[in-house]
Amino acid sequence: MAVGGTPDEEQFSFRFACQTAITGLFVTQLADGILGMSKGRGSLWSQMFQQGATDREQFSLCYSLKQDVETNAGVMVLGGVDTRLHDIPMAFARDTRGQSSSFFALTVNKIYLRSGGGDSVIPKSGDVVVLDIGISSTQRPIVDSGTTITYLNRNLREPFEQAWTILSGRALTSTFYLSEEEALQLPTIIFQVTPSEQQNVAAISLAGDLDPSNPSDILVAFPPSRYLEKSPSSSWYQFSVDFSDYGYGVLGANFIAGHDVFFDVENNRIGFAESRCDRELIDWNSTWSPTASPEPMPTPTSSEPTDAPISLEPTFIASASPTPLDKSGDQGISHVWSSGLVWAFMLLLWLYWIIP
Repeated sequence: MAVGGTPDEEQFSFRFACQTAITGLFVTQLADGILGMSKGRGSLWSQMFQQGATDREQFSLCYSLKQDVETNAGVMVLGGVDTRLHDIPMAFARDTRGQSSSFFALTVNKIYLRSGGGDSVIPKSGDVVVLDIGISSTQRPIVDSGTTITYLNRNLREPFEQAWTILSGRALTSTFYLSEEEALQLPTIIFQVTPSEQQNVAAISLAGDLDPSNPSDILVAFPPSRYLEKSPSSSWYQFSVDFSDYGYGVLGANFIAGHDVFFDVENNRIGFAESRCDRELIDWNSTWSPTASPEPMPTPTSSEPTDAPISLEPTFIASASPTPLDKSGDQGISHVWSSGLVWAFMLLLWLYWIIP
């Protein structure tokens, strides 16, 4: 097997299983296989590392937000991360389960809702409200790119619904009939997560004044553009967060999308950098070489795309009731591109890159 246009001498032996029948979604969806990316020794990245095809026990997934997912699902980096994809500097969370589990997991300390929507953890204006939903205990969901939607513990539903109604003025239902503008104005969900001890000094998506007791916690945005799934033929939207989980929950592909997520196995951390994950925005012919850690990103300018972050200084206020905010206040080794549904990015690579 070879990946990313590597020379023949850099091919490696890849052990995998063949399926003899398919059922369920595999019959109807574009993806028809599974590429394992857990911490198990049989996963793609681990087999590559064991055979010297990569130098580090690391990989990153960047799911595109574009609609043409059959031709531009995003970017996958094996052996590291490519900071050219990042709109803001990467911030690192601690991988709660470390080497003791095959899963990747976060420690979620708080969950907020922010009025006015917005894809970035950085608000587009100061005239927003941030509301702490008040979770009763720390959550430790796994991060799973193979799960389509996000599942949260069932005990979070009541406080979430209460905060949602206060902030949005509408009841939380499984479906909404909305215009696109109304949909994008629904609250952005923000997760506050325990940071890694090895943090990027350039990181700006930190709790700061939002939680003075834990200012170094990192913040990850989950906006309506990703937790809502629009019907292709109408204005109905499906709320793709399920509160039926009896465990810690699963942060699925719709949570990952819009970020370059860096799974740094050897350092027990998971990095998040907001990104459009569009490989067409990168000049792949430019000079580039791996670096030891994500580099600081330049401040966006007016010449950059309008959907890039407009500020690098997020300000938040949390309270038991809505309160207006104060307005004053790379080491990538080989790239693999896949064709497939956003939530099935990894699945297609299994067949796409195998050399008979």
